Amino acid sequence: MVKIKRKHPLAQCEECPLYDRPYVPTTYKANATLAILPEAPGREEVVQQAYLVGASGKVLFSALAQVGIKREDCALFNSAMCYPPQRGKTHTPTDDEIHLCSDERLVKDIVAQKPKLILALGNSAMIALFGSKGRGIMKERGQLREWHGIKVLPSVHPASMLHGGGAWTDFAADIERIPRILAGETFEHTPPKVQTITTDRQFNQLIEKIKAKTPCEIACDIETTGFDYLHDEILCVSISVSGTQSFVIARELCTKGRLKKLFHIKGIDWTYHNAKFDAQFLRTFLGENIPFRHDTMLKSYTLDERQGVHGLKHQATERLNAPDYEAEVRKYLPNKNSSYAEIPRKALYLYAGYDTGYTRNLSAEYDRLMDQKQRMFYDTVLMPAVNFFMDVEREGMLID
Repeated sequence: MVKIKRKHPLAQCEECPLYDRPYVPTTYKANATLAILPEAPGREEVVQQAYLVGASGKVLFSALAQVGIKREDCALFNSAMCYPPQRGKTHTPTDDEIHLCSDERLVKDIVAQKPKLILALGNSAMIALFGSKGRGIMKERGQLREWHGIKVLPSVHPASMLHGGGAWTDFAADIERIPRILAGETFEHTPPKVQTITTDRQFNQLIEKIKAKTPCEIACDIETTGFDYLHDEILCVSISVSGTQSFVIARELCTKGRLKKLFHIKGIDWTYHNAKFDAQFLRTFLGENIPFRHDTMLKSYTLDERQGVHGLKHQATERLNAPDYEAEVRKYLPNKNSSYAEIPRKALYLYAGYDTGYTRNLSAEYDRLMDQKQRMFYDTVLMPAVNFFMDVEREGMLID
């Protein structure tokens, strides 16, 4: 039996299917504050015997240069040292190959390096550090984690953009965070406080508090038993004036009389995330048009026209460093046909309160980011269109 020589003392090469593949040895700059962990070497890396010298590396270091970080400032590692064979359209190592190569090796090499931050690029890097890709890099990216006492910033691998992915905006946002993290910014998050309104006395006190704040902007969100505004029911109504505190009106108090009393208050710019959904439900329930001035989903679209990135949870995580606060309610929704009515009231109300607090804070953040032209497009095109489409939908024509 031929004894296989290990390519690194702590890599389990003798058990790995990649043992006879070309590899790039581990070399890194001592005392670098930023460690970069991508996937596996590509063809160009094998030729030059260096990490991140191909097209992906050029994209990465061009972006890092924009925030003042040079290649020579970084310590470079890889999730797998060997160049994997082509599998489908990519040369991605398997989970087992990553574990055999990196479980012991990376702990020794990176911990000894003592960087302030690890930039983990792609699912392979997450597998190498944490044992699994979690919810996938597009959901994990941008959220600071910790590994052996070292901060980890997950982000998309530049190769995904070269292969036609639309994640450049997310990638650039992550890169822009790096110098702030290295400078000590913690991105600590304080969730909104949530108070449930369960009595008439509390409701009337809330009405008086709101009147005392006008004129003002208030975020609003409803939770419902389903998506059909003609037949499903409202489970609660949540509002937030400041973004730091939310008030959730319990289901028992969501009567026509009380809600009309709330929405008839003068001097309020009502704000929703995907306003059409909430407004259609409230319009059906109350039998009258519900005023709304802002839609944070459309503000998000004004700033970034990509599809699939404008959901409230995604934006709250991206813009406000919010945690995965939906996790607590997901466990009560085993399939796509599950109803929010199945969620225990306490968990549902807390979730609704977070929704409105983050909606209010996102509205202010978008206002800060929008320039004059974007603001004009939002005010004169998008918001009037929402009201028009709502009326068209009620006439029987469904418009996306």
